Amino acid sequence: MPQPIDIAGSQSQLRQAVKQIISNANFREVNRHLTDAEFQALDTDQIWPQKPVFSPYAKTHDGYSQIRLSYTKGKAIIHRVTHKHHYFQNLQGLEVSHTLYIGARTSTNINPLYLVAESNEVNQSRKFCALYFERILVQRYQFEYSVPGAVVPTEPPYIADFDQWM
Repeated sequence: MPQPIDIAGSQSQLRQAVKQIISNANFREVNRHLTDAEFQALDTDQIWPQKPVFSPYAKTHDGYSQIRLSYTKGKAIIHRVTHKHHYFQNLQGLEVSHTLYIGARTSTNINPLYLVAESNEVNQSRKFCALYFERILVQRYQFEYSVPGAVVPTEPPYIADFDQWM
């Protein structure tokens, strides 16, 4: 993942950056799964739907989209911008991680409802986690497998039927 620039800005500056993303000419095309009402809610009030929202920008070699922020004169990773705008949390020393696995499109999901700020150690520990595989097996194949001592989360967003967004 590229080193993030400081995206510390006012709530108004972050709102303008999110508006820039939503206003991109490709935004509707890459988010055809959203309804007109969901587009309207995002555009007017920046209310995020309970489903992935994909970046309209090309991915870098690291698989993440970037946006040029007018108030920093630099580029920032889009999902960090949307998370910062939504939660207005200090992200210094933290990664913004994707909590909804949707295959190859995971890194392009910019919906802050499916993002979490955490340390690199926590982020890396979730990759290939047996709990995710257990949920997939149980949900898709009704296969019961249990990791000794594991507590399987029951609240979304932990796993998704990502075929519907591909």
